Amino acid sequence: MRKIILLLISITFSVTNLVNAQIIASGENNDNDSIECLKGISVYKEFQKLKFIDKAIPEWEKVYRECPGYKKIIYQDGVKFLRYSIKKEKEQVIKKALVDSLMMIYDKRIKYFGEEDYLKGKKGLDLLRYDNNRIEEARQLLYESKEGLAEKTGASVLNSLMASTEILYKKNKLTDTAVVKTYLSSVEILEKQLQLEKKDKKIKRINAAINSIENVFSKSKAASCENLVPALTNKFNNDNENLELILKIQVLLKAANCIKSDLYYQTALKLHELKPNANNAYILAGLSFKKEKYKETCKYLEESVEMETSDSLKAQYYFDLGIINYKKLKNYQQARSYAYEAIKLRKNWGKPYLLIGDIYAAYSPNYGETGFEHSTLYWAAVDQYKKAKMVDSTFVKTANEKIEYYRQHFPNGEDAFFYGFAKGQNYKVGGWINETTVVRTR
Repeated sequence: MRKIILLLISITFSVTNLVNAQIIASGENNDNDSIECLKGISVYKEFQKLKFIDKAIPEWEKVYRECPGYKKIIYQDGVKFLRYSIKKEKEQVIKKALVDSLMMIYDKRIKYFGEEDYLKGKKGLDLLRYDNNRIEEARQLLYESKEGLAEKTGASVLNSLMASTEILYKKNKLTDTAVVKTYLSSVEILEKQLQLEKKDKKIKRINAAINSIENVFSKSKAASCENLVPALTNKFNNDNENLELILKIQVLLKAANCIKSDLYYQTALKLHELKPNANNAYILAGLSFKKEKYKETCKYLEESVEMETSDSLKAQYYFDLGIINYKKLKNYQQARSYAYEAIKLRKNWGKPYLLIGDIYAAYSPNYGETGFEHSTLYWAAVDQYKKAKMVDSTFVKTANEKIEYYRQHFPNGEDAFFYGFAKGQNYKVGGWINETTVVRTR
C-alpha cells in the first residue's frame, strides 16, 4: 500500500510538468489538449518506466480509446505494448487477434499523423514477424513502402522484402521476374544509401542487408542466366567504370553459373582494365580458353606470370602455358620450356615432369627417320616419369601407369643390336630435346 501511495503521489506531481512540457513541445493549446488525456499518458508512462508493463497496458488502453489522434506517442507506445502481448500469448486464436489490433494501431497512426509509406514498412515487418500465414499481405506492404520511400527505404524493409519475395516465388505465387526486379531495385537503393551515409553503425547495417539480399538471390532458382544477364547487362552498360559494381556483377554471374555468357567475359575484361592483377588475367585466360582462343589464353597467362608474386601460383601459370602449347598449339619445344620454368619455382612438384614425359612421347613420330629412332624418345619420356614419382609421391600411381604403357613401345633387342646399341648403354637424343638417356628394350 505504501509503495502504491508513493507511486500515486509521484504521478500527481509529474502531471503538471508533463502537461506544460507536452503543450509547449507540440505547439498546441486548444481544446484537444485535454488534461485528462495527459493524466492518462502520465499514468501508463510511470508504470512503463517502472517496467510494470501488465499494469501499464490497461491504462494505455483507456488513453487509446478516449483520446483518438491526441499524441503520436500513444500509437508508438501501443505498438510496443501489442508486441509485448503477442510475444507473451500462447493461444493462437488470441495471438492472431492481437496481431490484427497491432495492424489497427498502425492504421490509426496513419490516419491522424500520416507517414503512410514509412508505416507500411513497419506493418509488413511485424506481419512477417508474428504471422507466417500473411506473407503475401506482408510482402505487399513492404513493396508499397519501398515504392513510396524509394531511396529512403530502410535496410530491414528491403531485406525482408527480398526474403518474402523468394518465399512466395518458391510457392509459385510470384514470377522469377519479380525476384530479379526486387533484387536489383533493393540493392540499387542500398548502394545509393551507402554512398551518402557517414555513420559507421548505419554503414554496417546497410552492408549486412546487401550481403543478405545477395545471398538470398544467388541461391534462388530465379537467378538464371536467362533472367540475370539482360538485367545485369543494363547495369554494366550504364556504369561500366564502377569497379565495385563490376565485381558484384561478376560474382552474381558466377554464382548463377553464367560464366559462358558474353557479359561475364566483358566484365572480366573491364575488371582487368580497371584493376589489372594476376588473378584477373588468369580469369581472362580461362575464359579465352573456353572460347578456344589459345594464343589469347597464352597472352593472359603470361600477364599472370608477370604480375604474380607467389612462386607456387606462378609455377601453376607456367604449367598451364606448357599444357596449352603442348595440347592445343603443338608447340612441343615451347611447352617444355614452360614446364622447366614451373620446376624452377616448385622443385618438388611432379606434374611438370609428367608433362615433359608426355611431350617427348607425343613428339616421338617426328624425331629421327627410322622406327628405332622414333622409339628412343620413349626412353627419355620414361626418365621424366621416374623423376616425377621420385620428387612427388602423389604422382607415383600415374607415373607407373605411364611407364608401363610406354615400355611396350621400346625397341626390341634385335633392333637395338642392329643399330649397334646394347641394353644399359647411354644414348644421346639430339635436336631440341638434347637429352642423354639409357638404352632399354621391351
